[in-house]
Amino acid sequence: MNAPKTEFINIVSARRSGTVPEITIDGVRISSSECIRDLGAWLDKNMTMQPHIRRVCKAANFSLHKIGRIRKYLDQASAERLVHAFVSSRLDMNNGILYGLPENAIAPLQRVQNTAARVICRKRRYEHITPTLKALHWLPVRSRIEFKILLMCFKALNGLAPGYLASMLRFGTSERLTRSCCSERLLPPRSRTKFGDRSFRHAAPTLWNKLPSHIKEAQSVNQFKRLLKSFLFNSK
Repeated sequence: MNAPKTEFINIVSARRSGTVPEITIDGVRISSSECIRDLGAWLDKNMTMQPHIRRVCKAANFSLHKIGRIRKYLDQASAERLVHAFVSSRLDMNNGILYGLPENAIAPLQRVQNTAARVICRKRRYEHITPTLKALHWLPVRSRIEFKILLMCFKALNGLAPGYLASMLRFGTSERLTRSCCSERLLPPRSRTKFGDRSFRHAAPTLWNKLPSHIKEAQSVNQFKRLLKSFLFNSK
């Protein structure tokens, strides 16, 4: 039986280097690691999220391979349910932490989604995928990331999320979050690093301020999700 293992990671910009002194707790040496798993997400020391993306793509492609082998026995609705259960769920899990990554980092995830759409609709590999994604009414991966952050923002503004999320959001004209002011602009904090730009406290206000007022003033979570998906779908 393997002994319990505790590690720590020093998250730092790729342009900086350095070592962290050895950590010892109650006589037990805690070793450092280049990559750790936290709540299902794999975090690397430079927050490139490449280890996490590789693992997501590997698991999703394995499931797609299995679904593809039985696709001829399934109708389209059943194939779509399987893809949502074993592929889309993986693409969406923890995807909020991928905000702000460059296109080349997100591209492998988008290729997985494209393959999933081809499996469902029985499209060939070299057929143009955009019409198929639109027919399925699927948001591209980057839009799904923005959708997740904006949904958390809406819930935080309406008292439906943990208090620590709401505490990160501030309006330019009011310090207190109330239902009546949800259509106002949020005030993004100053950030001097790319890490800061990718944080929820910076990303949520940046995306929220781009939304039309009628979406911000939605009366329920379901209404907000419906309006937001249509907005993101038509803006791409």
